[in-house]
Amino acid sequence: MTASSDDEHETYTPTYPIAGDYVRLLGYAVFMYAMLEWQVVYVGEKLKPGFVNENVGKEGGGIANAFDAALSAASSALSTEVAQRLEEMARKFRNLKDRRNTLIHARPITMPGTERTPGLSYEGRSGSALWTRRELIDAIREFEAAAREANDIYYKVLS
Repeated sequence: MTASSDDEHETYTPTYPIAGDYVRLLGYAVFMYAMLEWQVVYVGEKLKPGFVNENVGKEGGGIANAFDAALSAASSALSTEVAQRLEEMARKFRNLKDRRNTLIHARPITMPGTERTPGLSYEGRSGSALWTRRELIDAIREFEAAAREANDIYYKVLS
């Protein structure tokens, strides 16, 4: 998809009645997870040159596995403190990848006990989740904190 100079002026008026705040939060959650995923990929590049090109187009699980392998291969050259911080980052990413999957693969619902409050519900391999506004906000905070941690590792720890 290519961006044109008038993309910022293009508008869309939804025809399906959904609370705008919920959709805005949903979009922010997806965007913050994407930020996290790419921060992990860039940290992987610091551990293993070529990591970015090797992982373009991979899903979160593939990135997590590749990151674990890159960390394992590089661990002997890292201090114990740095290796532990990277292992914790990798663990958080793997857990948040599963949480993101429950969001992306959820089905739209009207929240129980309401007439028109939107939500998402997931039941599958990654467990179950009911995506309320509160759950979206919590996920956004977790994705954002993990992305900031990975960014900090990239710029301050592995520079």
